[in-house]
Amino acid sequence: MTRKFLCIMTLSAIAAAGSGCGDTVSEKNVEEVTINLPQTRAILQDKPGEALAIDTRTPEEFAAAHIPGARNLDLSSVSAVPDSIDPELAAYNTLVVYGADPGSGSARAMTKRLIRAGHKGVKYFGGGFAEWLAAGMRTEGSGGGPRSRPTAPVSR
Repeated sequence: MTRKFLCIMTLSAIAAAGSGCGDTVSEKNVEEVTINLPQTRAILQDKPGEALAIDTRTPEEFAAAHIPGARNLDLSSVSAVPDSIDPELAAYNTLVVYGADPGSGSARAMTKRLIRAGHKGVKYFGGGFAEWLAAGMRTEGSGGGPRSRPTAPVSR
């Protein structure tokens, strides 16, 4: 009987650990922190140095054009381990994550990962870079398009 009791207790502990108690970050969490274009603009423009935009697009897309002051981060560079806050990112009160467009899986995944890692003030800009561009907002990068400001000299 003792062996059966130990087996049941062990299985119960494994089930509880596997359920992710307190460690689960879901789509609901992303929806709770989703912000629109006016909110994104206000956060990034009104709080310079306090907020950081995180671009989850490819390095090539980022180099061509991005939200001013954004940092390009790959999902694999951010720890998925709970309570593993990146000190460089922790220096900001707000992290605004965006991808290419509203369907960006990488941006949603990055938002979840940052929340799971313990970062506070994580926001998800649901419209992504496509909405930013469509609204005629200023960008930085080497693309040299009508709405962008090159960050490096353009050779002629």
